[in-house]
Amino acid sequence: MLDSLTRDLHSGDRAGLLRACRRAYLLALATLALPGLPLGLLLAAVRPLTLGSLGGVLGAALLAAALAGVAAYRPAARRRPRT
Repeated sequence: MLDSLTRDLHSGDRAGLLRACRRAYLLALATLALPGLPLGLLLAAVRPLTLGSLGGVLGAALLAAALAGVAAYRPAARRRPRT
């Protein structure tokens, strides 16, 4: 799939670039969705506890804030020139 993606990118015409965009979208979707399928099945099988307590809600909020901080930090780290 990557060979056809690069071939379409190097073609340079509009149709080739649209095919490359579609292939890149499908590749990204598969990359994100495929690991989630077994995890979703596992969560459905074990039925995790709900976040009814204050500690559970605060823990989930802290985890979300930490992940948002990592996501905000990563693009800034990539913009710095390498020396």
